[in-house]
Amino acid sequence: MLAATKERVLKEHAAIKAKPENVVRSLLEKITDRPFYNLSKFDLPKLLDDPNQLSPNLNSYINGFSKNVREIMERFAFDQQIARMAEKNLLYEVIKLMVNLLLSPEKDLRRSHVVKTIYDPACGKGGMLSVSENYIRRLNADAKPLLFGQDWNDEAWAVCKSDMLLEYCLFGF
Repeated sequence: MLAATKERVLKEHAAIKAKPENVVRSLLEKITDRPFYNLSKFDLPKLLDDPNQLSPNLNSYINGFSKNVREIMERFAFDQQIARMAEKNLLYEVIKLMVNLLLSPEKDLRRSHVVKTIYDPACGKGGMLSVSENYIRRLNADAKPLLFGQDWNDEAWAVCKSDMLLEYCLFGF
C-alpha cells in the first residue's frame, strides 16, 4: 500500500525530520494519502534479499511505521513472534517452499480464468494463503483463486482475516 510513495516519503522526511511530530505526521500522511507511513529503508521485497539478517531487518521495517501502526504491532508482540521464528530457523522460505511443492504439479494454472480452491485448516496468519494466491497470479493474472482458512488462535485468525480484507480492497482479489 505504501510502495508507490516510499521514495517520496523518505526524501520528504529527510527534509522535515526536525519539525514537530504532528507536522511531520501530517505532511507524510498527505504524501501516502493514508493515515500512516513507513520510514524504514526496507520494504517487503528488500527484506527477502538478505535472509541472514531477516529478523533484525524485519524488526527495523516494523519499527519504521508511524506511531499509530507501531502501537498495533506492539499489541501483537511481533518482535517476540519474529524472535521465536528466527530462533527455530522458520522465518525465511518455509511457506514459499511448501507452496512450490504443492502447486508446481498443477498443469492448468496457466489456463485462462482457471479457478482454484485453496484451503488451509491451520492458516495461522495466512501466509500460506497469500503466498499461494501470489504464486497462482504470477502464472496467470486471470486466475480466480478461492481462499479458505481457519485457525484456533483468535489473534492469528484476526491478522489473516485483516490481511485478506486489505488484499481484496486494494487489488480486488
